[in-house]
Amino acid sequence: MFSSLAQQLIDALAANIAVLNRHGEIVAVNRAWRQFADSNGGRGDGVGINYLDLCAPAVERHLLSSVSAVSFAPDDHSLLAARDIAGVLFDDMPRFQLTYPCHSPTEQRWFLLTVTPLELDGTRNAIVAHENITTLKQREQETAAALTGTVEAMAHMVERRDPYTAGHQKNVARLAVAIAQALGLKGEALHGIHLAASIHDLGKIAVPSEILTRPGALSDLEMGLMRTHCQVG
Repeated sequence: MFSSLAQQLIDALAANIAVLNRHGEIVAVNRAWRQFADSNGGRGDGVGINYLDLCAPAVERHLLSSVSAVSFAPDDHSLLAARDIAGVLFDDMPRFQLTYPCHSPTEQRWFLLTVTPLELDGTRNAIVAHENITTLKQREQETAAALTGTVEAMAHMVERRDPYTAGHQKNVARLAVAIAQALGLKGEALHGIHLAASIHDLGKIAVPSEILTRPGALSDLEMGLMRTHCQVG
């Protein structure tokens, strides 16, 4: 079923690749897959083993025969992979990708799993590819940390200019996140809402400090200047 030319082609690829038959059994792997298995204490290259059993041995096979029949938590990466690989093989799912952690005792690693259908001898099979994206993930984390630090510094600057509302932005951020959670938002969406809410008064840096710190009532002109902080922000 799998020709020598096809083997040479997948051996030339840097990603760890396995070819699954229509039952989910591994029928071929590439050189990178074998090297990764050897370096991580694997026993053999997995050829002949059912990949769905490797991902989710506790899930009954008849459940995996339908993508809509199984629902898993977002952090159950093995179970999610089993469900969606089954979707590619059994339910004509066109393609799917999943980013997941694969840490070793000595380093943190992340991989991108891509499963693509492959028609061989008139039957539907699948190619499973694991690409190491650790460097990309680390850069994303560094960028996110830098952004968070910048936003926190900006929020602190606003509170220094307007001490009468110190802590207000943090309270608004907590409330905004609580509302977002009640609406069903998760992950990066929640983080983005928290960052945005924590600097919602950023425009106050354009308001004269004499107005911000005045203990008494503001004149109409001063109130007009205060109200511009929304647009400035």
